[in-house]
Amino acid sequence: MSSINKLIGLDELAYFLSKLNSRESSASYAVVTVPATGWTQDTTNNCYKRTVTVSGMTAASRPTVCFCPPHDFSLMDSQEEAYDLVYAGESGTNSLTLYAVDAPDAAFKITVSY
Repeated sequence: MSSINKLIGLDELAYFLSKLNSRESSASYAVVTVPATGWTQDTTNNCYKRTVTVSGMTAASRPTVCFCPPHDFSLMDSQEEAYDLVYAGESGTNSLTLYAVDAPDAAFKITVSY
């Protein structure tokens, strides 16, 4: 398990997007929905984990994750709270395993740069 670079502020989001749009950037990215279901308890590490598909990612990737705010503002609080539970991640072949202090109650979207 390794740390993921997790961005949440507007300044960080602007920087993240500028890197994605840069012609010099070789980073790939994907928008991924993390479901509220499917989180499993990892008693060894005292956390919850969920693996999502990120096509093209490799085990050697160093992902940066950014919260994607919902278009429906009424969902913002629940989705942001769910995202805030995530503290680490681990890249794999076409996958990203997220680790959280508790199982999120809401689905949320993330942008993953790798």
